[in-house]
Order: sequence, then C-alpha cells, then structure tokens
Amino acid sequence: MVNKDKYYKIIAHNLLSEFCIKFSKYQSQLKSNLRSFDLDISKALPKVFQGNHFYMEAVYSIDKKQVLINFFEDNETSYRTFMGNGEVIDYLDTTGTWSKSNTAIKAINSNVRIEGMTIKDIRPFRLEGNSELYFQDLQIELPNGKDKTIDYGILLSFEKFYEIYKDINNFVFTLYNMYWMHFEKYKEKLNAKSSEQYNHVQYIERVLKQMEFYFYEKVPEKQIDDFFKDNPYISEVTLGLVDIKSQVVLKDVLKMYGQDLKPDALGLDPVNNRWTIIDYKLGNKKNIVKGANGVRASLMSSVSDLEAQLRTYRNYFDDSTHRESFLNKNGFSVSKGPNTIGIIGYVDETSIKDFEELMSEKPQWFKVLPYNYIKAKMEVHLSKIKNLR
Repeated sequence: MVNKDKYYKIIAHNLLSEFCIKFSKYQSQLKSNLRSFDLDISKALPKVFQGNHFYMEAVYSIDKKQVLINFFEDNETSYRTFMGNGEVIDYLDTTGTWSKSNTAIKAINSNVRIEGMTIKDIRPFRLEGNSELYFQDLQIELPNGKDKTIDYGILLSFEKFYEIYKDINNFVFTLYNMYWMHFEKYKEKLNAKSSEQYNHVQYIERVLKQMEFYFYEKVPEKQIDDFFKDNPYISEVTLGLVDIKSQVVLKDVLKMYGQDLKPDALGLDPVNNRWTIIDYKLGNKKNIVKGANGVRASLMSSVSDLEAQLRTYRNYFDDSTHRESFLNKNGFSVSKGPNTIGIIGYVDETSIKDFEELMSEKPQWFKVLPYNYIKAKMEVHLSKIKNLR
C-alpha cells in the first residue's frame, strides 16, 4: 500500500528544491543582464536581495497545503526544506505553543504585504484559502525565548505556489520590477512609509481608468501604441518587458517584402536578455473565442491574421544581412527567431479554458494577450502595492 504522506513529501521536497535553485539562478541572471544596460536594480531591492547570495528555508505543510519560503542574508547561496502538518509558520515553534494561541495576522483569500513588524507572544500568521502573504524585516519573539529575524518571506497556498513555480522567471522579474519601477519613478525605495506610495497608487489607478477607453473602445492602433509608449510601466508589469522601442523600422534590404516592415514595438526580456516583437490590434470587448464551451471552439480569424503578421516580422531576423542592417541602424541586435506578443481583443470568463487550450496548439514563439488580461494583471499589481503596510 502506498504511503501517501511519504509520496507527497517527496514531491513537495522536489518542488521546493527546484524553486530555490531556480529563484537564485534567475534573480542573479536578471541583475546581471540589467547591469549590461547600466541598470543597477539592486539598490531598489530589499537588502537581502541586494547581494549575490542568500540562504532560503522552504517549508511545506502537508495537511494545510501551504508553502513558506524565508530568505536570510548570507555569504553563500544555500537552502533547506522542511515538511510538517499544521500552520506552515509553526515550523519555527519547537514548543507547540502557537498551536494553542491566537494569530496576529490572518490572510483569507487575499494578498497581503507587511514590512518592518515585530510580533511576540502569539503566532505571526494564519493563511486561509487561496492567499499570498509577503513580509520583509520581520522580527519574531519565539515561545522558547529566542528572537528570529526573517529578512524576506513569502507565505502562500500551494495552489498559488504552483502557479509561481511553473513560471518562476516571470515571478522573479515581477517581484524585482515592482521595487525597481517605484525607485525609478520616485527615487526612493518602495516601503509602507514611503512619502510617494500614495502618488504611485494614484498613478496606477489613473492608468486603469484610461484602459477602459483605450482597450475597449474603437481607438486607432496608433493611439493605443502611444498609450503604451507614454506608460512603459504597463509593459513592464504585464508583459515582463523593459526598454520598449516603438515603431522600429525593419529595412527591406534584400527586397523580400516589397516594403519596409514596421512592428508596433520591441521590448527586452531582461531575464533571457532577448528582444520580443509586440503588435497591438484594435481594442474592443469582442470575444476572440468562437463557439466557447462547444465541440468546435476556435479563435477568431483576426488572431490567425495577427499570427501571420508577427511571423513575417519574426522571419525577417532569420537572415544575417537583415540582423546586421538592423544593428547598424538601431544600435542593438535582435537574435534569430525572436518571441512575439500579440495584444488583441477580449476573452470572457466562460472562454478562458478554450482560449488556453487553443493557444497551447500555437507555436511557442507566438503569445496572445487579450486586453482584459493586461488590465487584470495591472489590477493584481495595484492590489500588491496597496497591501504593503
């Protein structure tokens, strides 16, 4: 008979170990790539992430299905995994006192961020539902009389953890970029006591209101392009791209296309250090999935047209003559076979499953991001900023 607890422990240990290894690798790679563009992101980050190394404690609660990742400053990068039952934070309490005590902060189906807090006499956190809790510079007085300082921590449901695990490079970029964008805009680190946090929240709220017009009304593509150009923060938060270049001309050096090509934008993926081609289509609330929830669900022809257009832009860089011409004209190089992102239309809640299945059949270099997905990503980002306290 299979020992389920042992089976789950093995899976959890492997997932936690891979998370720690990949997090360390990607964050180091991200900082290195950005430094090559004279961007020192470290000065904007929490202290534990400013150096090259840190120690991680990764904990999984088998019965609660919760994950806790704690980060500590260290001279070398290493990690340990822990397994147990009960509230995942209780791994710190060797006396069992917390299991009978009240809880300082409860996160119930929510996203909470905490900074610079001291907790004593009671359990620090309790998680319920599909929640995330981020904390920084946390001081805990443990029941055994010792003090514990956690430089940075992430407490979340296993469901949330697995979402992050599957796309960890994007998670690292999004996490670090949140601090960097605030620092770039206001010249001070993001924290709960920041004099500019209120202004930052207002800016994001203003952008979200403008999205209602640019994304869902019949606005010319040029105006949509200008909206993204004037607010590069959107592309950084929702596309994971920086250094956006708008309306870059691809010269038809070899006379293959009968005209020069002009994608709407190029953006740099700072984790992989590769440029991505972006194209925007007219925004509206028309569902790009036809026959949702039926046996013949399909994507609108406009999506196929967008794929063909982006394929042309992508194929342009297959030829070394084109790549050299582009480098000489623009001062940066795009590698052969760049990824592409098409921003188009709307996908309602009833069509999400069909949309994801249909897109899984598309080539990996072609990604479609509906306008309402972009807006939703910004709303989640705003929630994280607001919940910093």
